[in-house]
Parts: sequence; structure tokens; C-alpha cells
Amino acid sequence: MMKFSLFGITDVGRSRTHNEDDFAICKDLSEKKWGFNRGEILTLSELGALLIVADGMGGENAGEVASNLAQATVKEDFDQLDKAPESAAEREEILAKSILRAHQAVVNHQHKNLETAGMGTTLVIAWVIGDSVHVAWSGDSRCYIYNGQQPLYPFTEDHSLVWQMVEDDQMSPEEARVHPESNIVTQSLGDEKNPPQPSVKSAKLFEGNRLILCSDGLNGMLSDEQIQSILDEEGSIDETCGKLIKSANEAGGEDNITCLMVEIHEGPKPSSEDLLAQTQVKSKTTATQILRKKNSNKNLAILALFLVITALAAWIYFDGKSPEVNADPVQQDPGTGQTEIPEEQSEPEEPNTDQSLEDEPEDIDPPSEEQPPLADPEPTEIPLEEPSETPEEQNTPPPGNAEKPSEAEKDSVRQQVAPTQKDSTMTKPGKKIEELKDTLSNQPALPDSTKADSTSDTTSAGSNEKQFNN
Repeated sequence: MMKFSLFGITDVGRSRTHNEDDFAICKDLSEKKWGFNRGEILTLSELGALLIVADGMGGENAGEVASNLAQATVKEDFDQLDKAPESAAEREEILAKSILRAHQAVVNHQHKNLETAGMGTTLVIAWVIGDSVHVAWSGDSRCYIYNGQQPLYPFTEDHSLVWQMVEDDQMSPEEARVHPESNIVTQSLGDEKNPPQPSVKSAKLFEGNRLILCSDGLNGMLSDEQIQSILDEEGSIDETCGKLIKSANEAGGEDNITCLMVEIHEGPKPSSEDLLAQTQVKSKTTATQILRKKNSNKNLAILALFLVITALAAWIYFDGKSPEVNADPVQQDPGTGQTEIPEEQSEPEEPNTDQSLEDEPEDIDPPSEEQPPLADPEPTEIPLEEPSETPEEQNTPPPGNAEKPSEAEKDSVRQQVAPTQKDSTMTKPGKKIEELKDTLSNQPALPDSTKADSTSDTTSAGSNEKQFNN
């Protein structure tokens, strides 16, 4: 069984008018014995001992109320503890949940007491049980483990702006200590919109170890080397705590100063590897943080799936509305199967897609000199060198008493008209047919049946125009 002693002290410092720090010590959680006696050697109980330090923030907005609420809430939680979990992870989870409950207590108090709005506090808890210590914290109040052989270094990592720079190798711990923004914390208790995310850490304790919990009023005034030099001096833990407080005040005492200490008098004997391992323990995320990360990842997955579905739906929609799809089909008259050939095209194989459906006929570019307009009354200007382009010219019978063509011959005439895209500039039904009639009036007369086909073409043109209007 481990033998230990403990002590704690707080001081207002030399610059503040009131003390916003608070702390609590339970020497025996099994018997719920809160408090301590100077110089008393204790045997660690089954549930162990507990140390709490809270550094209130808010000044006139009752920072001391926030720190008192935080430590009182943790005390309530551990007063209800009947049995300690066996695993370190479960013990760390109890500590982290207690910090979150303390945060909620501070938030609730602000809701009921608007004059305290804006108050907050940091919090660090050390649970000594078995042969180990389990630590949870939020903010920049610290825990150190001193073994007398390794250089002193914070066991906890400050939740502060400057300590993030230390972890990113942008500055040394000493540079962070004297940095003008060293008082800016990245998390604490009391801000409803930014709840804390406690960090946790566990380590083995050995005979000769000293465990120190403090507010930043101590380590803000003294470097780690200065703290270690005082710990190296022989003396009881109450004397050592007094020396640390006095030295911090002599260095300026710019903040409230709190220092708690546990000394292990009898316990496991350490090896050099054990002592080295104490300084290399890394903090872990709590189960609460892991749950938040899982929920965050789930939300991100849902958002990504939604974006993929939205993009796919948009692609399908706009692909169906693509102008390339609507521009290609040829407008046909379903009754005759004939296709209207655009007037301005010189070759039926190259449909004109440049004109919009809304263009008026007068906006059409005039025909080239090589291909005179069909509406020109002069028959000599009709291009006779392209007989294959016009079915009527290919099938014109010789003048005289020509026989009336049969229905098969008329079908042959219709089939010789090559399909092509409808002239999108044709908006007045029958206009081109009338121009064609004027032109053909100067041609040799066709049989009556062919003129009937011209009437059929006029109907086809009207049908095509209706399709465009639709």
C-alpha cells in the first residue's frame, strides 16, 4: 500500500484585489474525507485521493464564483462514487465527464444570475489511485510530476494559444511563458457556445515522486527550471509550497497563485526507464471527444452523399435539356414524310444550326451570287447546273402531250428529296412555297399531279410550323 502526504495553499498575489482561484483536496475518497492535515502521512485507500485546482476568470463578473462552482461540482460527483473502475480509460472518462458537468453548472448559474454573465474558469483534476495518477484538465492550470532525476516538464499541455505554438515548435516553453498573449486560453468552463473538450492523461507513480497542481499564477511567474530548483531543496511539501508561493510573488505576483502537492513516501521502486516514461506520456482524447468526432464524421459523410446525389440529379436534368439534343432532330410532316429544305443552304448535307427559332425571315443573310434567290422572276438566273438538287427538275417531262405520272412515279419524286434540318428561320407558313411557285411559274409546265404535290408541300410547311410553335 502506498504511503503519501499532501498539502495545498492559495494566495491572492501582489496585483489582484481578490482571489479567483479555488481548490479542494480529498485525502480519502472511500471515506469521503475532504481536507488534509499538515505533515500527516496517509495510507492510500481503495478509492484513492483527489486534488482539484480551478482558476476563475471574469474579474468583477464573478470569476471566483465560477471556480467555486467547478470544484464543488467535482466534489459532488466523487462523493457519489462507490466503486472505482479497473481500467485507466474508464477512470479518465469519469474525470472528463465531471469537468463537463462542472462546465454546465457554471453555464446554468449565468442563466439564473445575469450579473455573472461572462464568468469562466479553468480546471485540473488529479486522481491518485492504486499505483497511478489519472489527470484531466481544461485550460492552462497545470500538473507536474517531479522525480528528482529527469528535468521538470509539465505533465499536462496547456489549452492556450502560446502552448499550441510550443507544440508546433514555433517557440520554446520559456518563450511561451513570457509571451504577451500567454493568458489567452483556447478552452475553459463557462462558455455555452464553446464547451470544453477535456484532455486526459495517466502515469505510474513511484516512491520519491512529487505531484504538483497549480494555477498559472505560479508557472507564469516562475520557469520550469526555477520550480525544479525549489523542489530539489530538502524540506516537507508544506515548506516547499510556501517557498514556491513566495518566489512567485517576488517575481511579480501578477496573478492569484495556487499550489497543491502530493509526496509518495512509500511505493513501487522506479527504474531509470520508469522515470523516463513519466515524462513521455502523451495526452489522449476522451470518449466524449471520440464520440463528437464520430458524429462529425457521420455528418460529413451524409453531406458528401447529399452533394453527390445533387450533382448526379443536376447532370441528368441538364443532360436532358442539352441544346445538342434539341437542335439535331429534323422537323417532319408525319403525313407525307417529307422534309422542308432550308432556303439559305447550298448543300443539303450541311444543315444550318446557327439560326434560332425566334429569328424572323428578314434576318436571313442574302444568298450568295453563285446561287440566286428562288424568288427572282428571271428564269435565266436559275442555276441549271444543279439538276440533282431539285426533284421537280429531275423529273420534268419533255414538253408536249406527256402522260400523267402514276402514283408510283409521284412517290419516287417525293423520295428523291434528301432529308435535312428544317430552316429554323421559317416562321410564316407557306412563304417559301409561294416563292417556289413564282419561280416554277417561269419553268416548263408540270403535270397536274405534280402541282397537287406542291399543295401537299404547303400543308407540310404548315404542319412543320405548328411543331415549332409547340
